[in-house]
Amino acid sequence: MEKRAKTRVRATRACDRCKSKKLRCSGDHPCTACTKLRLNCAYNALYRRGKLPNIVERDQASPGQSLSTPGHDASTKDTIDSVPMTRSSQIQNDEHSTSPPAGSSRDSPDHDHVSPHGNYHGSASGLAFLSRAQKRLHSSMPLSENISIFAFGDAPLPETDESFLRLPPIAEARQLVKTYFDVAFPTHRFLHEPTVEAWMQELYQHKPTTSLKPGARERSAIVMLVLAHAMLFRRKGSLPSDAALDSANLFAASEHQLGRETGEVRLSAVQARLAQCFYLLAQSRVNQCWNLFGTTARLAFALGIHRKHKLAAGRKHHSQVDHESRKRTFWAAYSLDNYLSAALGRPRALHEQDIDQEYPDTIDDHDLSDDKGHVMAGPNSEAQSVMLAPVYHAKLSRIISSVLTQQYGIIRPSWDVHASLARSHLEQIATWRSEILPFLDAQWTSIGLMIPPFSRQCTVLNLASCYTTLLTARPLLLCSRQALQSCTLMVQSQIRECRLAGLDAAMRIIKIVRGLCDGNKMFDVLWFTFYYTFNALTVLYVYIIEHRNESQEDWQAHLADAEACLSSLSQTVPLSSFTARYGVVLEELRHEASRRLSTQPLARHTPANAPEVSINDTGPAPSAADLDMFSLGNMQDFDQTSPSSFLAGVSGWADIETLVGSLSCRRKHEANPHSSTPHYPWLLTGSPTGRCDPRL
Repeated sequence: MEKRAKTRVRATRACDRCKSKKLRCSGDHPCTACTKLRLNCAYNALYRRGKLPNIVERDQASPGQSLSTPGHDASTKDTIDSVPMTRSSQIQNDEHSTSPPAGSSRDSPDHDHVSPHGNYHGSASGLAFLSRAQKRLHSSMPLSENISIFAFGDAPLPETDESFLRLPPIAEARQLVKTYFDVAFPTHRFLHEPTVEAWMQELYQHKPTTSLKPGARERSAIVMLVLAHAMLFRRKGSLPSDAALDSANLFAASEHQLGRETGEVRLSAVQARLAQCFYLLAQSRVNQCWNLFGTTARLAFALGIHRKHKLAAGRKHHSQVDHESRKRTFWAAYSLDNYLSAALGRPRALHEQDIDQEYPDTIDDHDLSDDKGHVMAGPNSEAQSVMLAPVYHAKLSRIISSVLTQQYGIIRPSWDVHASLARSHLEQIATWRSEILPFLDAQWTSIGLMIPPFSRQCTVLNLASCYTTLLTARPLLLCSRQALQSCTLMVQSQIRECRLAGLDAAMRIIKIVRGLCDGNKMFDVLWFTFYYTFNALTVLYVYIIEHRNESQEDWQAHLADAEACLSSLSQTVPLSSFTARYGVVLEELRHEASRRLSTQPLARHTPANAPEVSINDTGPAPSAADLDMFSLGNMQDFDQTSPSSFLAGVSGWADIETLVGSLSCRRKHEANPHSSTPHYPWLLTGSPTGRCDPRL
């Protein structure tokens, strides 16, 4: 046996695989370890140790040749001397080389990918499907660089003329105000309807003067935003150009008014900007909404509406209407903050340790005044208040806040702690639901509750509670089979129960949305509904891909329900802003879920009358290169791999958030002719872009 060389050769830089595995690396490309194991070798991870060293290229050894030989050091030196080009210079040459013609994303395997978090995802990683979707959408929907940094990633609103404003007739304006409160904001009711009606009357009777009363511009802006938002509900599907332009003009006019406000911070200033945030969400301008909400939250802090009334009692003219409006405004902002944090994967602006505000009273707007007595109605009362649903949505938002803090923090808990937290949150959701169950199940004792505010509130709360369940159970989908087996039997049972709860919630959302489409009650400006739907579909697809063998489910039937939901959306909302952003990602997941079912016998036989869903429904059959995109090294039997293998390289849902979150599209886009989405062209077309759900 030949003695080991005394001089230790230390590589300047290790490849991504050796670095992640903490293995000794030869430092060249491809390295010895990756060549021996026939793995892809790359140096894409971030390097933080000074100047980036050159990675020496060398010829790969033949498959049967072992590189772990005693004479490796000498051969390495010869290789270094014989190779004139380093990897850095090769990359520079590649940048100036002529790229091949663009074709279908499934014609060739994707290159290696490194997320902004520094996580490497090679072509053997299942996460490459997101990278492929990102490239498809970027190539077909390029971003415009001529846009504000506060709205980058959002499609521009229609061009408007601030010097010209046309208000609708007063009768039409009154109807728009009713639409706003009955349809647009069933559970985020932070405005007082009689007050808005009085402000609207003031705006229509206003005569231009040199001096305005304090807060007049804010009140005018609120009325304009109410009218602008309600105009978006005039037509389902694609908005007529005049309605869209009138709405955009009113929004621009509100911005102009708020830009000229002066004086102290008033509640109306917070309400106006919060109304702008919700309007931007309806237009799927989530980036601009998030930036504006930062200012809104700080104005709310300055006004003190995050604290109980006793800390603001020193203010003059603090009426009962103002007192309730402060509470309503804060909890609407609190709820929006949680949704933006979940959708964008960014820290929240409002934190529990800074809040002691009470929930609003369950008093209807027309019963709330300074010279009337107030009787609050409970969830089982025959005279149910329209404010009951907003209060319970605020309570549900506190559960969402706890989920985001404990389950989606920077420091991730162990799987047994994760399972315990998820179980606790699911119990809180069950308790919340039991308190308002008669209303959620539509077991009403008064025919008066069938009017639009209550029917919309019932739908929104059901969707929101299912989404909260998804948010709670979703992280456990990343628990691999190996990690699951290392847990105790009780923890394993808890994890499986939470996964099934998430699957059940996903199917409920899909069925509710399909019912909305069939009942002609779906609008393309319902951002929250599309957001819930995207979460439900991603959870269903990932569950089928990763954990379909854990439960006896009719997966073909579930997949058929998802297909029906997508089909209903495509017919009801052909230019949906949400699906324009996320459609490609959903199609990639749908493609993989269908492929898994077509290559593996189902856990339960599909009924004869169930719709057939196969890989052929998703477009052209995958090529060999495409199949290799989802391969796992040399392992061909997917069912023998660990459940996390499809998401290999994922350190958490933040990786998926970042990849999906960077997808952007533009208005008036023609679908990519090479796209493999034949049945749903609306996936690649649309009005303003939507924002992803990062947290799946």
